[in-house]
Amino acid sequence: MKNYFKNLAILFLFTCLTFGITHATEIFSNNNSVILKQENTIVAKYNGYSEKDGYQFIIKDGTKINFQSVSKNVSDKFDLESEDFIGKTFEIVYDKNEEDKLMITELKEVK
Repeated sequence: MKNYFKNLAILFLFTCLTFGITHATEIFSNNNSVILKQENTIVAKYNGYSEKDGYQFIIKDGTKINFQSVSKNVSDKFDLESEDFIGKTFEIVYDKNEEDKLMITELKEVK
């Protein structure tokens, strides 16, 4: 009986740790198939918007990341197509869809 509870406790701990590793995941249905969607978080400096490249940010090591779209709640708070936010640093939560296109789902200015 002690081994049963020990094994149950270990299984519970492993399950909690496994789910805690990912910032946020969402399972949804698409054409009768299940897709696992993972959100990622980075901190980066805004470099501007262009129709060709989208919303460009630069992370600390100099790598440029282009996001093709922003969610409505982000566009309601931040007009990233203007030059007002260029040079500002943000914490960015984003999704990658099936075509490897990046969409900003949350944006918070880091001071």
